[in-house]
Amino acid sequence: MNLIGGGELNGRKRRGDELMEIDGMEAQIIAVGTELTIGQVLDTNSNYLSQSLDALGVRVVGIQVIPDDRVTMRRAFEESVAKYDFTIVTGGLGPTDDDFTKFVLRDMFGGDWKEDAASLAAIIDYFSRRGAEASPRNLAQASVPSSCDVLFNRLGTAPGMLFRRGDHFLISLPGVPFEMKALFAERVEPLIMSQSNRRNFHRTLQIYGIAESDLADRLRSWESSLSPEFSLAYLPSLESIRLRISAKGEANKDTEAHAESKVRELRNILGPLLFGEGDESLADVVGKLLVAKKASVAIAESCTGGGVCKSLVSVPGASLYVRGGIVAYSNAIKERLLGVAESEILDCGAASGEVAEAMAEGVRKLMDSDYAVSTTGVLGPQGDGSCTPIGTVWVSVSGPLGVSTKMFRVRQSREIGMALGVSRALNELRLYLLREE
Repeated sequence: MNLIGGGELNGRKRRGDELMEIDGMEAQIIAVGTELTIGQVLDTNSNYLSQSLDALGVRVVGIQVIPDDRVTMRRAFEESVAKYDFTIVTGGLGPTDDDFTKFVLRDMFGGDWKEDAASLAAIIDYFSRRGAEASPRNLAQASVPSSCDVLFNRLGTAPGMLFRRGDHFLISLPGVPFEMKALFAERVEPLIMSQSNRRNFHRTLQIYGIAESDLADRLRSWESSLSPEFSLAYLPSLESIRLRISAKGEANKDTEAHAESKVRELRNILGPLLFGEGDESLADVVGKLLVAKKASVAIAESCTGGGVCKSLVSVPGASLYVRGGIVAYSNAIKERLLGVAESEILDCGAASGEVAEAMAEGVRKLMDSDYAVSTTGVLGPQGDGSCTPIGTVWVSVSGPLGVSTKMFRVRQSREIGMALGVSRALNELRLYLLREE
């Protein structure tokens, strides 16, 4: 039986005896494992599969996480195969008594047990190279239902399996993430690509410095002019708003070029509010700007407790531009290490623009850096004894153009306030660096 590459779908789905055109293909992911349903292990496979299927033009309609229970598994598999073009199952292919995915699938699709010679040889070799002998349990992993096509697993001992019922495919993959990813890329992707030429294209732009509602208002006219194959999604987080522009169409250069033209339009509209693309963080972008300038930065923090420095040094290659950082939490340390005048603290308060500026200039001088950024504020839940409102955060950047200082207020918890303070400090440093270009 050879299913791979056969059975053209071409974006069509059967309803009774009638073939109907649909907008792409649909899939459901089913992750099997009681360790997943009780929260002992995180299901990372479904995240990878969702992104991979979407990129191939397959709409993921649902993700199920189910326990190692034969009745539950059979019901979930049957329902999914009846509805969707592709059902991707992960897990339950190991050698232990609680791994019975292939037994449920044999009952479901029928057939006898057959021994896959390539998988058997690989299992024997796997243990031999480790100076061990494969146990009967391990050797039994080479036995699969005759109703499936075997997906050879070059990285492990459990082969994948591909079943077909009419125009519907069920693909069973190992639960071990690196084995699953390799099998999907090498065997499943080519199958899906042979069924349809439609693809989904996504570009994600990173935005900072504007509220989600204000961003939507700014883009309203542009968004309303989009043709039907384009869509826009707003994905807010503490650090940024991710703006995802998606396009559906044939996998060709024209579609990609059209999508790229829309991204350029967005860049022109958003200007400096747009700081990066994809998974780029503010720290990544600041690092690139500093490397391009062959410049260094120092950090002085109070209310953010080292968060700014941590973000910057988490980027590979940060040693090229980060001189160091000081968490000057007490007033005494602000005075002793950073040179903040006692009179400034007494007259203006530790959480003030004046103190933030003195901290930035002090750490820049102390570490002989080209730039410096500082934070100070009151994040609560108690105040600092002054009249400074809880939630006040000051950020100051010092550099060749002088000192730039901004204040903002947060109304969220202390933890969220610290995270917002880190993001704001990184963004103010980014904007300062851009001013010199």
